[in-house]
Amino acid sequence: MAFRFVKSNAIAVGTFNIYIIQPPWLAEIGLLKKGAKVRLATDFNRPGFRYISEGDSIHWQIFPDRIIIESEDPDANCGAMLGEIIEKLPWTPLIGVGANIEFRGDLEDIERITKSCSPPSCEGHDGYGLQQRTAHLALKRGDHVFNVQLSAMPDYSELSINVHTELKDKPRGEANQITQSACRTFMGQRTEAVDLSQRLFNVEVSYDRWHND
Repeated sequence: MAFRFVKSNAIAVGTFNIYIIQPPWLAEIGLLKKGAKVRLATDFNRPGFRYISEGDSIHWQIFPDRIIIESEDPDANCGAMLGEIIEKLPWTPLIGVGANIEFRGDLEDIERITKSCSPPSCEGHDGYGLQQRTAHLALKRGDHVFNVQLSAMPDYSELSINVHTELKDKPRGEANQITQSACRTFMGQRTEAVDLSQRLFNVEVSYDRWHND
């Protein structure tokens, strides 16, 4: 079976001044085109902003406790952009940094996966519809934890990958440097995690875009 690309993002968790990280500042440091039209959205249930620049594939989500840079373009290096922000804010308290990638495939093909690493065969109970069956592994290498999860959803199968680097016990300056390093290696971490997923679940993974047919 072949899983196709849906989206990826880079995330830093910490304490951020959301009034610094606005479109004019992002343009000043070269992450947005100067003069570009930007669509702004807010969430009335929590402080923070969401930006998307006209003609750009990057979605910016800026909250007091995290920054998420996301794209549906498989060639977008979200980590490099997040690293630029972290470099400009060296004293920001950080507790974690991560990369997330999502792929989807056809539901019927998930049953072909080796049973030892596939979602369990379960039936819903009376009165309940079964929404998700999942197999999840967390594997650590150095400072990084690779979380790989294969799920059978009602209409499709999903491969979710997370690479997490814990920072909460690190001194502030060291945490900033580790975060920058993790962000710079975003594409390499993504490649490593995809390769790991293919070997664990015996699946094919493609960076072709997923489309609901």
